[in-house]
Amino acid sequence: MQFTVLINQTKALEWGMSAQQAMLFAFIYQVPSWARPVVVGQKTFYAISKAKIVEELPLLTDKPDTAYRILKALELIEVIDLSSTSKITLIRITEKGREWNRSDVSPSMIGNSSVVTSDKPPTNQITNNQITNQEQTFVDHQDGRPSNDEILKAYQEVCGGIFKGAELMTPKRAANVKKLMDLKIRGQRPFREMGADFWKAYFTDCLENQHWRGNNDRGWKADFEFLTRPENVAKVLGV
Repeated sequence: MQFTVLINQTKALEWGMSAQQAMLFAFIYQVPSWARPVVVGQKTFYAISKAKIVEELPLLTDKPDTAYRILKALELIEVIDLSSTSKITLIRITEKGREWNRSDVSPSMIGNSSVVTSDKPPTNQITNNQITNQEQTFVDHQDGRPSNDEILKAYQEVCGGIFKGAELMTPKRAANVKKLMDLKIRGQRPFREMGADFWKAYFTDCLENQHWRGNNDRGWKADFEFLTRPENVAKVLGV
């Protein structure tokens, strides 16, 4: 069972979602961080069963058919696309759906809610484009992989105000990024192949760890270097 579901109430109201639809979409938004990708018509979907939804969200429903009806409702709202194989449901978040976490206020202003992924940074985004060529040595756009700047923006967008800040891609941070780019998970390299969205989803999962958020006797908080250590990635992704 998933203990916490983070709902963006502003977007839910804007899109006319019911409470059930908002809860399920908040869960689905994190699916790319752990579900098996399936390519259909040159688009990447993620495999998730109705039984899995019921298992993870018992407060939502205990009936797989009801879970599927809510999925269909989300498809009508145009925040997800649905497909399927003969055995399992496939889900893909649309461009509209990726706006779920876009906000004009910082996480520190609204508490710990709605820290999920987005294609565009919020207006309070802490960015620094003055990164030297030397600092960007390790990662570039080859093979569609995200750049250092995109990865930092993903971290700042999801973790800003919660974990320690990171404005520049230092050599140490870049070295960690390079290790993750080469990290194989179930035969794939998701940090390299799935772009900035996967990084955002990963950082979102990191927020589930209360100790890392500073809820400990020392007030210690995780930072970019800590979250990008391969051993900590393995803990979060369960690999």
